[in-house]
Amino acid sequence: MPTNGPISKSFASFTDFSSFDSLDFRARRFHFIRMDATWPVLLIVIAFPLAWFGINSLVMLLLSFAGWSGLAEKYRFNGEMPEPNYRFVTVWTSIFGRYNRGMHISLTPRGLIVRPFILFRVAHPALLLPWEMLKSAKQQTFLFYSFAELKFDDGQRKIEIHAPLRILEDTYVKAKRIA
Repeated sequence: MPTNGPISKSFASFTDFSSFDSLDFRARRFHFIRMDATWPVLLIVIAFPLAWFGINSLVMLLLSFAGWSGLAEKYRFNGEMPEPNYRFVTVWTSIFGRYNRGMHISLTPRGLIVRPFILFRVAHPALLLPWEMLKSAKQQTFLFYSFAELKFDDGQRKIEIHAPLRILEDTYVKAKRIA
C-alpha cells in the first residue's frame, strides 16, 4: 500500500497494523479525546444559560401570581425610570412573594418606586407605591444585622420592604415617620 501523500491515508491505513507507529497512534487517540470532550463544554456554555433563563422565567411568572400582578394592576409605574437610590433590597408581597435582595428602589416625591433586578423582570413591572400607603418606617434588628423596615398598606394589600438603615434619614421617609 503506498504511503506517500495525504490522500493515501485512507480508512484502510488506520486498520493496517503492519505500519504501526506509536506516535501516530497517540496523536489519533488524543484527537478523538479532544473531539469527545467538546460536547460537554458546548452543553454547559449553550444549554445551561438557556435552561436557567427558562426555569427563571417560569418561576418569576408563578411568583407574579403570588401578589405582584395584583399590585401591578393598581400601582404600575410607566414613567421615566429614575436611578435607584437603594439596590438589592428585600420586598415581601405575601407569604410566597418574597424577593430577597432582588429589588431596586427609588425615592420620588410621588412615592417609592420598586423594580426587580434586571434578570428577574419577567412578569414584574415597576411599581410606584404612594407615600400615603406608608404605615410604618422603623429600625429592626435580626441577629447582628440592623435594617430599616418599611410597611406599606392600602387596606387590601400589604408590602414589607427591608432596606439599608440610611433610608430612614431620607426626607420623604422622615416626614412620614414624624406624621
